[in-house]
Amino acid sequence: MGERRSAMMVGRAVIGGMKATRRLIPDRLLRVIEDRVFYGIFNITRVMNDHYGWRPPDPEEDKT
Repeated sequence: MGERRSAMMVGRAVIGGMKATRRLIPDRLLRVIEDRVFYGIFNITRVMNDHYGWRPPDPEEDKT
């Protein structure tokens, strides 16, 4: 139980630090950072899902 409690404290500290940093960053720069982060997430998920369900052709089917 102590591990969970310490993890929650660390998580709250990180989120609190991010919120404080957000107040210091100009809106225009924040928008650019968010766009880059979400663009990266979009591309990673797109690449991972491009060939979803694709399987290589079965070599036995080619022999017929």
